[in-house]
Amino acid sequence: MSENVDATFINIVKITEIKDIDYLIQLVNTYNGKVWVFKIYKDLWESAMRVRSIEPLQVTITDDEEKAKEKKKKKKEEEEDKIAKVYT
Repeated sequence: MSENVDATFINIVKITEIKDIDYLIQLVNTYNGKVWVFKIYKDLWESAMRVRSIEPLQVTITDDEEKAKEKKKKKKEEEEDKIAKVYT
C-alpha cells in the first residue's frame, strides 16, 4: 500500500565560494537524491543580499508638500467658516 511519492522540498543548502568570482549553490533533497546546482556571480549575489538588508525609513518633507498641507488646511477652515456663517 505504499505509494512512490517524490518529496518536493530541499533539506540541504550548500553555498561554496569559487575564487572570489562566483558562488556555487547546491540544493539537495536527500530523500529522493535530487540535486539542483546554480552558479551565481559574486557581485550579483552581494547586490541581492544588500537589497535584503533593512534600512531605517527616512521621510523628508519638502517645502512644496508643506505649502500644499497649509493650503488644504486653510481651505478646510474657510469651508468651516462658511458653514458657521450660515448657522449664525
